[in-house]
Amino acid sequence: MKNNKFISVAVIIIALAIGYYFVIYLPQKNNQIRLDENLVKCNELGGKEKEFEQKNPNILVDTTVVEYKYNSKLNTCLYYKISYIKNSIIRTIKDLYTNKEIISYTDEPLSDNDAIQKEEVFGQKMKELGF
Repeated sequence: MKNNKFISVAVIIIALAIGYYFVIYLPQKNNQIRLDENLVKCNELGGKEKEFEQKNPNILVDTTVVEYKYNSKLNTCLYYKISYIKNSIIRTIKDLYTNKEIISYTDEPLSDNDAIQKEEVFGQKMKELGF
């Protein structure tokens, strides 16, 4: 009788351990591996984009601030830059995986309300994207 209880408890413990491994541990490990791969890929793409812009400068545009990072919620690589053209400042965020612009904001002489509203929208989008 005691032997049967011991064997039953041992089988339950082994089953729980196997279940934990396949249901919790393995998926978390795979997610971490994918996240690490995406971080490396994003760093490579961001570095290449920054290097390309430095090697092919636009005479009219001076890009001084560049930041890129992987956004795990959106599963994308985001590239943020600030460019200066004459008296204007252009802030742009683009997706390096699709090479499409997500949002941009130009700081130029506008009516105060327009400028404030555009800047607020851009700032809110930056927060949503994790910058």
